[in-house]
Amino acid sequence: MLDEVESVKITTIVDNNTLSRDLQSTWGLSILVSVTVKNKIFNILMDTSGSVPAFFHNIEKLGINIQNIDAIFISHRHGDHCGALPQVLQSIAKPVMVYVPSFRFFDTDYLQKLGGIQVVTDKATVLFPGGMSTGDVGGGLSEHALILNVKNKGLMIITGCSHPGVVEIIRKACEVSEVSEVYGIMGGFHISGSEAKRVASYLEEIAVKMVSPAHCTDKEAKEIIKQKLEKEYITNGSGLVITI
Repeated sequence: MLDEVESVKITTIVDNNTLSRDLQSTWGLSILVSVTVKNKIFNILMDTSGSVPAFFHNIEKLGINIQNIDAIFISHRHGDHCGALPQVLQSIAKPVMVYVPSFRFFDTDYLQKLGGIQVVTDKATVLFPGGMSTGDVGGGLSEHALILNVKNKGLMIITGCSHPGVVEIIRKACEVSEVSEVYGIMGGFHISGSEAKRVASYLEEIAVKMVSPAHCTDKEAKEIIKQKLEKEYITNGSGLVITI
């Protein structure tokens, strides 16, 4: 069974929508996950978005020190999720692990010159105590999701685009972590209205306590999920901060 983290703070740096006039929005996603493990904070950046200006503008406004990033987690190889990666790596004054879901995701030598150490997690992999990658979920496009096992809560699952399917990712997360309780899920769901009904019913069935769709989740799909899980629903956008 996956170890537990004491707490987690999740900050949406870049999303298609913004919750503040001071922040920029663009088609893409970038989320900072700050995990407290054994009284130490581990900062993992999940995706970088594809917009260099939006990413750096928003981290400045949000007061995020890029030098505090300990690792980078790239959900899948689409420009709106990793386009700004070279500039992000160049701005961090230390080598950092870059977790990717398949081999030859990036040119390893090129990444190393930028300060990134490519780590392939095509199989489910523990990244730090209480946090792991689902491994490549499959479905035609190499994609993995980030799993956190929060003490006394259960799994917090963070997705990039959910191309393999939201339900499939949740099931895979429970399987590889050996934790059946799902506290929440946030990130891109990649669904439209019709598929949202099935996803919403499943989330209600497993009794999630928090759901926050972002990025590639259709507007109608968000509304369907919100109506089904009104108390558990959190509107996402650049500037959202969740502490569990």
